[in-house]
Amino acid sequence: MRSRLAAAAALTAMLCCAQAAARPAQRSRCLPRGARTLAVDSGARVVAVGARTGPPGPGPAGGERVFACLFTRGDFVRLGAPTAGLGEGGVGVVALSGTVVAYGESTGGIDFFDARVAALDIATGHQLFDLPAATSTGRPESFYGVDSIAISPRLSVAWIGSRSSIFETPVTYEVHTVLASGRQATLDCGPGISPGSLRLAQGTLTWTDGRSSRSAPLP
Repeated sequence: MRSRLAAAAALTAMLCCAQAAARPAQRSRCLPRGARTLAVDSGARVVAVGARTGPPGPGPAGGERVFACLFTRGDFVRLGAPTAGLGEGGVGVVALSGTVVAYGESTGGIDFFDARVAALDIATGHQLFDLPAATSTGRPESFYGVDSIAISPRLSVAWIGSRSSIFETPVTYEVHTVLASGRQATLDCGPGISPGSLRLAQGTLTWTDGRSSRSAPLP
């Protein structure tokens, strides 16, 4: 009996050591040469790969493709749809919690620019949601964007989206949330919102509207 227990303990120790040895290699595989890390958490990494044609900055730029990589498998999942022809856009801002990545994606042409926000569990392939980035203008030649995004440990997502058109100036910004329960809300709307001001800390979401700092819980 003791010999069986000892053998089982030894096998368990060997498996644990093998798994521990594999983790650094898998993490390294999730950061190929030339890739830039956009977000990283305990379960995954999001990287941008390819030639950067835009200005320096933390997010992706034209010519770059964005992938999420799961540490436990070391394989890559492309985020967003490829663009072709005269179209512009791609994945912009990203946020990561565990194995769930939330991101903004834009597509555009000569006289329009559309944007959506999606959340994907790269471990299971399950898409939590895929929604317009902002309220429709209801007008032709409209332009939409996603300026910042955040995700909580419980997988609630918040973002600042924008909308405008040749008939609507200045740009209107909106603060949106989708809770882990699926409940959606618009927390703020107006031209005075600072598009890059969104922050999430200890379950509290904050942003700036004009000279005021505003907040809301994001469980």
